[in-house]
Amino acid sequence: MIKDILFVLLGIVIGNVITRKRQQFRIRSLTKSYFRAKDNYDMVFESRAEAEKIASQMVVLLTDYKLVTVGDLLDLTGNSSSFDKNTIGWTNLSDMKILRTRSGYTLMMPKTINLK
Repeated sequence: MIKDILFVLLGIVIGNVITRKRQQFRIRSLTKSYFRAKDNYDMVFESRAEAEKIASQMVVLLTDYKLVTVGDLLDLTGNSSSFDKNTIGWTNLSDMKILRTRSGYTLMMPKTINLK
């Protein structure tokens, strides 16, 4: 009987932990944007308007400065960046696209280059 009670309590605890992890993931994926992979700078947004706003701001930066860094992208999306993110980026954004995905609207970025 005590063994059965312990198994039930353990099941409840494990279930709560799994539920909490799912909620944390859901909250993270509903934030303004997030990365899909470590070196992939595609960004996911809740709306197409948000993605288009960031894309147009990046085009303005490219027009003004002839380059856009990953640090610029992270700053525009409200994410923190480190100094090394200012050494990689893009000099051409013609391959940048906005696609509708299951997660929202993905701003697909071209492959980065070293800007040093």
